[in-house]
Amino acid sequence: MNYIRLSCLVVLMWMLPPSWAAASTESEVVVTIKPLAMLVKAVVGDEMPVTVLMPANVSPHDYALRFSDVRALNEAALVVWVGPELESALRKPLAAARPEVLQLSALAEMQWPVSASKDDEHQSVVEQGESHVDHEHSRDLHLWLSPENSRVAVKAVAARLAGLYPDKAALFETNLNVFLGALDSFDQRARQRLEPLGAKGFVVTHDGYGHFIQYYGLKQLAAVQLSSGHQRGARHFAHILEFGVQVGCVFTEPQMNSKAARQLASQLGVSTAVLDPMGQQITLNRESYLEFMEGIIDTFATCLEASAQTGSG
Repeated sequence: MNYIRLSCLVVLMWMLPPSWAAASTESEVVVTIKPLAMLVKAVVGDEMPVTVLMPANVSPHDYALRFSDVRALNEAALVVWVGPELESALRKPLAAARPEVLQLSALAEMQWPVSASKDDEHQSVVEQGESHVDHEHSRDLHLWLSPENSRVAVKAVAARLAGLYPDKAALFETNLNVFLGALDSFDQRARQRLEPLGAKGFVVTHDGYGHFIQYYGLKQLAAVQLSSGHQRGARHFAHILEFGVQVGCVFTEPQMNSKAARQLASQLGVSTAVLDPMGQQITLNRESYLEFMEGIIDTFATCLEASAQTGSG
């Protein structure tokens, strides 16, 4: 009898109109990737849940939405994403979705890096079997790696949520100001540590650090892959080898195939270090973003400091 009642209840829930489903999750913010969830949590704290669609061990360029993801998008009070150039799988679902949508790449205050690498002139080289045009990812979308752009993002999130939940506006404002103050303190420490390393050259697996590099004045020489994660050809690999002793470190990523980067480091005789631009190991809470960025800073600085001691780069 209990089983029959439960079955009837489940059927009834599915028959209820969409407005009921929306009401059940009206306080939920859905974000596409974990770094954005870190920024949203800095604003909402423990006041409302934040759901992350894409696992942090997968590149957002390659993610395929599940049915449950589409349902989460439709039931969210607010969806925060970078934009269609990064999370291309969300183009159609968000065009048809009911909720408020905040596209960070469309914010006028966002700053965009001019160039991350010294080898940009070689990106137009056509090699056999290699497409040299990356129309879909014509700019670096990893905007959360810049504290300046993260300030823009959290302010936009706080403003949008205050409009949706006026009774919580003061709380969002308080959380925002606390976060901005902590971010300023972090930023000062980060600059002090990275400033002596500005002349040390390095190579990254994936050309997704333009925001970080431009903001902190670092010297990226080249990237093994395009910003979309697409591999580049043998000629480009040979070009990177020509940098020789200018390369102090090669950075890999857990979300990318880093085999070519490790081979490059071996041939150059330099160290490798793992950068995680998605914060895979970070526990999500209101302090997550600062912990995440501390890890990025430490990884860059530790590897480049070691290369300075050995005289490479």
